Amino acid sequence: MSSVSFATIVQSHTFKGALKIFVASLIVLILGVTAFCAILLSEADDVERDWIDERLEELADHIREDGLGVVIKEHSHEFGPLWPVEEAHHYFESDEVMILVLQDAKPVLGFPELEITAGWQETWYESSEDSLNPVQVELRARRVELDDGISIIAALPRTSHWRLAMTRTTDMVTLLFVLAFFGFIGCYFASRNVLLRLWSLSSAVEGMASGNLETSAVVGRANDEFDQVAIDINQMLDQIRRLMRNLEDVSVGAAHDLKTPLTRLDQRLQSILLEIQRPEVVREHVAAARDHVQTLLTTFNALLRLGEIESGRLRAQFARHSLSELVTDVAETFEAVFADQGRLLEISIVPNIEVFGDRDLIAQQVSNLLENILEHTPASTNGWIRLQAHSDGALLQVGDEGPGIPIEEQGKVFERFYRVDKSRNKPGNGLGLSLVASIASVHNAQMALHERAPGCVIDITFPNV
Repeated sequence: MSSVSFATIVQSHTFKGALKIFVASLIVLILGVTAFCAILLSEADDVERDWIDERLEELADHIREDGLGVVIKEHSHEFGPLWPVEEAHHYFESDEVMILVLQDAKPVLGFPELEITAGWQETWYESSEDSLNPVQVELRARRVELDDGISIIAALPRTSHWRLAMTRTTDMVTLLFVLAFFGFIGCYFASRNVLLRLWSLSSAVEGMASGNLETSAVVGRANDEFDQVAIDINQMLDQIRRLMRNLEDVSVGAAHDLKTPLTRLDQRLQSILLEIQRPEVVREHVAAARDHVQTLLTTFNALLRLGEIESGRLRAQFARHSLSELVTDVAETFEAVFADQGRLLEISIVPNIEVFGDRDLIAQQVSNLLENILEHTPASTNGWIRLQAHSDGALLQVGDEGPGIPIEEQGKVFERFYRVDKSRNKPGNGLGLSLVASIASVHNAQMALHERAPGCVIDITFPNV
């Protein structure tokens, strides 16, 4: 799927989840910005109040010490003690405190238009350099009452501190709206990308479920978590394909290997019917028929054992065992069998090597390898078994001095029912080395086949305990 509709994306749980996280983050950011702006405005407000209080205190002290007349004389301009509106423009530009002194409620000094009733107040003052283009300016003012009917009013235009604080507050509010817009866009495109990746993975799995064994998940170049999941899915799909091919091989192999004993069993039964009047001949046919049935049972038991091993259920029985003692016991048992056939089995076991696994499975694995030497090599072939400590774990090696396995067939000998051509005329079902490989796999052991020229060697490396 290369495109996704807008409605599909905004209704998806992925988008809703991303939007919830963004909204929660935005709320926290708004609270933080609000607190910061409140502190900023409060600091600017405190600065203005300090300036006004300082000017009021200075003027009040001057009046108390020198008298109102002296103060009026010192602060009178060329216009007189009462200053015109146009003069206020200078105070607005320089952030200076404006004053008004009243005596018996009458202005005697300063800007008459500043008069306020009491305490702290916010007010507006209209002024400019000329009367044709008046400008309204917001003021913060305070009125203080002195003795003898004297009142002092000090006012300060909103200072650069306050204007800067307001500007920053406005900028931050604007930034929040911009963040909210681009956050929504970001959630949309992030969710779209996630959904496309998820649908790509889902399509691969659905394709396999519908029977398309060649499907695979697309792995991108980002090497991110989605790519890792895609790699894992592809590995799973590869394993499913191998299992499917293995199932086909098992079906064909089982049919091929079971056909011969079943055919022979049928022939024996027909012979019994024909020779029913000759008991001694019937007994021979019955004995041969039982051998064929035993061959069938051996094959089925081996298949059931393989299924049990590969299911992984036996891992629950794993425990710590002495691999040295286990291999020694099996090897010494087979040493007598080799000797009976005029062969030699060389045993070299390093003591005190342990393994975590199933004792019976490992014993069967070693037995199968040694039986393989006895059954599929010339009568005079000697064998050897070694166990030693290895950097990656415990290394078990089983080898012989026989003709070896042809290179073109080495990759197939661990497949079920597979037997090299020279073994076709010998008894067996081609499951011995398959069991060896399955037991190695369930123990997370690494297995390798080496040509020794002459002979062959099978390495099994068990992980460290």
